[in-house]
Amino acid sequence: MNQNVTEEIEFQGQPKRVTKGSSFLKEMRSLRILCSLAAVFLGVFPIQGCTSTSENVESSIPLSPLQDAEYAPVFEKWNREAHIVDQFQKRIDMHAVLLTDEFRRAYAARWQRLRGDTNARLPEEMLGGKLGVFVSVFTPDRPFLRLDDKNLWSIRLRYGPTQLTPSVVKSLREKEYFEPYFPFVSLWTSEFLLVFDVAPSESAPNANLALPQTVHLEMNSSLTKLDLGWK
Repeated sequence: MNQNVTEEIEFQGQPKRVTKGSSFLKEMRSLRILCSLAAVFLGVFPIQGCTSTSENVESSIPLSPLQDAEYAPVFEKWNREAHIVDQFQKRIDMHAVLLTDEFRRAYAARWQRLRGDTNARLPEEMLGGKLGVFVSVFTPDRPFLRLDDKNLWSIRLRYGPTQLTPSVVKSLREKEYFEPYFPFVSLWTSEFLLVFDVAPSESAPNANLALPQTVHLEMNSSLTKLDLGWK
């Protein structure tokens, strides 16, 4: 004669006696196995979003540069823009940020707060002690997106009494690096770094050296003539 063998288990915090081989016990054992497998899986593959890629990243920093209380005032100080509309049709949007020492420090500080590292992705090796301008352009006339085409654009910097042409006009294609710092960057804009051979003693390599009273970026083409100035 078969005898029922009972086993005591804990269920919802209370001891419970069940018949060995009963469906209830089988279900409980299956549940234990599933829980064990789940624990192993979560240990090996942590849920994305529950862990941080860098302990140094400050999660409270706003993604929009215009909402960053430390960065926004410096950005707005050195950003200039021009918008040309003809017969209710946008012809061109141009933004230019003068890469002064003050701006480059603010940019590097925001980069470190957002990304947790000090290798700010602004071509410092191309600037050195020279003066740079970050330019972003949008126009439906697509050939004029190429600021590096000398047949289309004439670019000149009036730096006090000195007039300069850029020694470098570099296309910047990695938009993901610049969008958190320049709010006008989008899929429809083209970005360039303009480098002017201003001597280190004249290009404000430290915070105590002032720029000349007037700096003007002149950008002329058959499409438009622009004059963006800093005083």
